[in-house]
Amino acid sequence: MSDLEQRPLSNTVITPSGGTILDGETIEIKNEDADTIYYTLDGRDPSPEKGIGVLYTKPVVLHSLVTIKAIAIKEGYAHSAIAKTSFSNMKTLPPRLLLDSSVTYPTTQYVEIKPVTEGSSIIYTLDGTNPSNAGLGYTGPIEIGETTTLRAVAWKKGFLPSDEVSAEYVISIPSHEVETPVVHSLSIERNVEDGNVSFDAVLSPSSDSITYEWYLDGEKICTSKVYVFPNDTELGWHIIEAKAKVDGRSYSSELMYEHKGWYRMEFYEKWAKDPAYYNPVPTLYDGVYKSNLFGEYEGSDSKGMRIIVKGYEKFSLYVRCGSSSEKENVSVSIDSGSSIKTVKGGRGSSKDIDGYTLVEVPVPDDGEAHTIFVTFERFNSGTDEGDEFRGFVLIPKVQ
Repeated sequence: MSDLEQRPLSNTVITPSGGTILDGETIEIKNEDADTIYYTLDGRDPSPEKGIGVLYTKPVVLHSLVTIKAIAIKEGYAHSAIAKTSFSNMKTLPPRLLLDSSVTYPTTQYVEIKPVTEGSSIIYTLDGTNPSNAGLGYTGPIEIGETTTLRAVAWKKGFLPSDEVSAEYVISIPSHEVETPVVHSLSIERNVEDGNVSFDAVLSPSSDSITYEWYLDGEKICTSKVYVFPNDTELGWHIIEAKAKVDGRSYSSELMYEHKGWYRMEFYEKWAKDPAYYNPVPTLYDGVYKSNLFGEYEGSDSKGMRIIVKGYEKFSLYVRCGSSSEKENVSVSIDSGSSIKTVKGGRGSSKDIDGYTLVEVPVPDDGEAHTIFVTFERFNSGTDEGDEFRGFVLIPKVQ
């Protein structure tokens, strides 16, 4: 066989080459020198000799995340190197508004919204607010009785939310035909406290006889006014829906929530001699959460707290000792590792918040929960038994 016959073909090119793609996006595979191209979508190396791969004849349409591998073949040449491309995210396609917004309507109109990505849900607003934050779940044609801006996004579990579509519908109805406005409206308020997220169903105007239902990704969860989001829920995007029923009429509201992570504070030993000195419940202080630890000592001692975290790349907290004694310090570590930072007695080495020292703890990105240890230590010589020692931790409300 000649040198020419042994020479491999030029590289095969897959376009786009990775990253985020739209649902239904077409993928092209090219090699200008090849006679044929074979590809796979299941991660296997294409090999026509072994019957592995599909003959490429036209662009490939994707509706899920796959790894594409392709090989080019030309008679008399060695096969090309295997080209490989993976995609990190798939984005939902924007929905379609099926009513022309370029004209003025003299009567009430009904707007249909059609999803483009199969199986996607639609969230919309009629008050000009961003539907990605909170909105109504689309279940059928929307009644428009006055000039209104309609904004909508589509979302499918496992996909990124779509880009927004919007339209202003101008309605000019004679005054005697103006319809009675809706009596109530339902909205969802999100609250964060001590690392826990909750959602509050707010009906306006309020009423004494309201029943509530909460749904997470379409599954009924509870019937209380406030829904506390479980920390162990799968990280990623979720649809939170609230339903309220009052005076025989039903209302609903939805929002998309990205669950990025959670934390939980624990005191791993009750070490104050007098229970009145022990503060196991974090209290709000100047916009951050404060945990106050202090007690009386007999000889050397070390106590503290732990913070269980998941989903964070970096977790921030402020620490300081309660006095200027060099016999006291506070150290911060994660899991079983060595100390990330140690602050000597007094009010720390910086003045970030009332003399506290900022400690930024890197958290391993492995999808697991990790434990941050905050340890307060006192080193006594035996002559100052009974001395009081205090330690303080502040955790920002927003990480």
